[in-house]
Amino acid sequence: LTLANGDRVRLLGIDTPELKEKQAFALEAKEYTKRYCHGKDIWLSFDDNNSDNNKDHYGRLLAFIWVPMNGKQWLCINEGLVATGLAHAYSPSKSKKIHNYDKMLALQKMTRKHKKGQWKSYKDCSVIVTPNGSAFHKCKRKGKAESDCKHLSRSKHLNVIQASVAYDRGCHPCRNCLG
Repeated sequence: LTLANGDRVRLLGIDTPELKEKQAFALEAKEYTKRYCHGKDIWLSFDDNNSDNNKDHYGRLLAFIWVPMNGKQWLCINEGLVATGLAHAYSPSKSKKIHNYDKMLALQKMTRKHKKGQWKSYKDCSVIVTPNGSAFHKCKRKGKAESDCKHLSRSKHLNVIQASVAYDRGCHPCRNCLG
C-alpha cells in the first residue's frame, strides 16, 4: 500500500501472496485492500511506540491499517485479509509477536475450517519444524524428518507435524522450500 505522500506500508502480522510471482489470491488480496483503502481516509496504528522500530529494512512503515465502517465501527484491514483467507497470520520470529497475534491465529484457524480464500483447496500434509524456528518446511518423504531445504542443513532436532498444527502454532511456510 502506498500513501498519498509516497510512503509505503507493510501490513503488520500478515503475509499475503506475492503479485510479482503471480501467486494464487494475490490479486484478490490487492483488490480487497484497494476496495477499502483507495482514495479514502485511513488510519495507521503501530505495534511499537519507538518510531525507529516502525520501519522495515526496505524503509516501509510497519502498521495496522484501519478504516471506518458504518460510522461507529472500525475495520482492521490486516485482520480482514486473514479473516477472508487472503493472507496468513505472520510473525518474522517467535520473539517479535504483534499485540493481536493470538486473534490473528484464531481468525486463520476459523477461516481454514470454513475453507475461505486460499484455504478453499487446502489439503493438510506433513511438514518439518524445529524447536525454535518460526517456519515450517517441506518433507522429502511423507512422515520423515528429511528435507532438502537449505535452512535445515545444520538443524539437528527436527520434528514432523501436520501443516495445520504448524499454522495454529504461528509458524509460516518456509520461503525457500515452500515459497
